[in-house]
Amino acid sequence: MKTKQVNFLNEKEGQIRFFQDLRISADVSLTNNTDGVYKGTLFEFKLTIPDINKVLFQSIKYLSHLRIKGQSVPKTILLVALNEGIGYKFESKDFLNYIERVY
Repeated sequence: MKTKQVNFLNEKEGQIRFFQDLRISADVSLTNNTDGVYKGTLFEFKLTIPDINKVLFQSIKYLSHLRIKGQSVPKTILLVALNEGIGYKFESKDFLNYIERVY
């Protein structure tokens, strides 16, 4: 998914705008030590994503921590490069072997 490029100065500013644009309460942000879990989607925001694998691995570790706490693992992972206007969508089930590990 790609949108118009913007120049946010920090992730929080971009998160707020992202959630406003989608008409989602910004209260979902920064829950469970992530950038937000909303209706089965884990959000991970970065100003830019030069290494998608690094950000994806960070998200997988978050999902592992949720699972260990006994919480439901969101179905979808959405990595958002705020200033690039790009979103990368992944399905958690594709990374189950990694999510089941303890980090």
